[in-house]
Amino acid sequence: MKQVRHLNEVHTGMSMLALGLCSVIIAPIAGRWIDRSGSRPALIVSASLMTFGSILIVIMNETSPIFIVIVALALFGISNGLNAVGMQAALFKSTPKEMIGVASGIFNTSRYLGTILSSLLIGIIMGDTFNVTGFQMLGIILTILAASLIIMSVHREAGAESPEQVSK
Repeated sequence: MKQVRHLNEVHTGMSMLALGLCSVIIAPIAGRWIDRSGSRPALIVSASLMTFGSILIVIMNETSPIFIVIVALALFGISNGLNAVGMQAALFKSTPKEMIGVASGIFNTSRYLGTILSSLLIGIIMGDTFNVTGFQMLGIILTILAASLIIMSVHREAGAESPEQVSK
């Protein structure tokens, strides 16, 4: 936002607040929703919101209204809050109690590796200058990954056996 939109530090920080604030606000709401409905619906909504946010990134340019930037950041924030709570709930539900510590460690290691890989991807695409074309390329990659998550989740849900089929 500073390099492309030429916003000062205060305006950049205020814009970025949409991401963190939405994530913090949605997390407790997500917890209650996941307690009632399970983690799958929240994870599918999370991937859907990530896809929509990514599409907004792809269509943005230097002259896009700042409102669109804030909406994209808010979508990512909500997605992040849903995903964090949903993934942890799924982990705790599917892991035997005696393996929770090991599974939690592997889960966090995987999250850190994802962060490292995303930083590497940004470095490869952007190089030493941040520009709209690189940002849009990252949006395309993120859109493909997020859409893949939706497809895999829905496909897995459709392919899951019902309890009645398992007992037969």
